[in-house]
Amino acid sequence: MPMSTWLTILGSAGVLTIGWNAFVRWRDARQARTARLHNQRHTALTVASKLEDFARRCDATIAEATRALDEAHRQVDYAPLYPVKLPPFLFPDTIQWRDLDPTEVSKLQAFATDVGHSTDAIWRDDLSEPDEVVLDIRHHCGRFGQLAWATAEKIRSENGLQAINDHGMRGEFQKAIVRHEERLERLRLSNEKMYAQFAVSGPVLPVSEQPASAPKTPALPALRDVAGTAGGIENGR
Repeated sequence: MPMSTWLTILGSAGVLTIGWNAFVRWRDARQARTARLHNQRHTALTVASKLEDFARRCDATIAEATRALDEAHRQVDYAPLYPVKLPPFLFPDTIQWRDLDPTEVSKLQAFATDVGHSTDAIWRDDLSEPDEVVLDIRHHCGRFGQLAWATAEKIRSENGLQAINDHGMRGEFQKAIVRHEERLERLRLSNEKMYAQFAVSGPVLPVSEQPASAPKTPALPALRDVAGTAGGIENGR
């Protein structure tokens, strides 16, 4: 066989080998990308589902808190308020965080930490009355529930996952937040009114120190009474 023929055969074989190797590398890279995308979407779905479940529990707690406040107001008793608790939130240890963007992972873990810190802070102040605690829980449920659902919605959208219906939860979250803001505004106005009364009437002296001929100076109304409470318990509306 002529040398030129051998050279042609060897050259063709070399080209085929190079082409085959290139195809194998492309195939392996494609399979690796597909596997990464699959793992990323699976982890994203796990995270989104966990956030949505927490949002649902926040929504349920808002309803529970409102019912408890109404019942406590009806009974003039704090007992119905004690079972109300801020739902706990933790991501499962099995989540493969390496499948997600590190910046997003940092935000998600900070969210879980914030929920835990808020739970501790709510019960840390021993001076808080039970109705105030439950009102704070309802506000935190609105804030955390809203953020959890919005984050889950964003994760689903960015990873090509099907969106799900919130069944009106976002409206309840916003309502809880607005109620809290209105409550703070009422307390601010009450404080201003109380300080104005104090400025006009002067400091309240103990009965033993008041002149006998002077009319008794009425004590300032308690802040909670000024804030529109009934029997020391806000009706939560």
